[in-house]
Amino acid sequence: MHSRIFQVSRQKIEKDEYYDAERYYSGEHEGFAGDYSEVADYVDEDTDRISDIKWLSQYLVGSVEFLSEDSFKIINKNKYFDDKYINFRQAVEGVQNITKEEYINDQTKSGIMLDHLEQSYSEKFGFYIDEYNQKNYYTDFFGPLDDFMRRVQDGEVYYIGATIDYHC
Repeated sequence: MHSRIFQVSRQKIEKDEYYDAERYYSGEHEGFAGDYSEVADYVDEDTDRISDIKWLSQYLVGSVEFLSEDSFKIINKNKYFDDKYINFRQAVEGVQNITKEEYINDQTKSGIMLDHLEQSYSEKFGFYIDEYNQKNYYTDFFGPLDDFMRRVQDGEVYYIGATIDYHC
């Protein structure tokens, strides 16, 4: 499966500041960025940036308003989590219904239920956000879109720089 990493900032990002694929490999392991090394087996910056941004905009309908082809405003953070919260509650119920016998003897079922719970809270095989703070030249945030959306506030504006493909 392929998905995307979106470089974002609170200020417009100049093309010469766009991240490239090398950013997402860590040292000798050549693995996907840090805590998410199990997610991707490779990354590639050779993508259609405009199509990637349209893909993101379709995913965020009702939660963000695109102000231009490469900037968006958070308009309804709660909307983003409407269906996700329902899925999370269902996953919690599923984990609560694991019997002691299944917990002890059925690693597959228990593992699937726990994976489903984890994915319902933060989808680690979907879009990633890499937030760049241009004033301090460091990353404010790197992680799944779900985690990014938990950090933002309605009214905030973000600009999109590079889009990077990753394969998992």
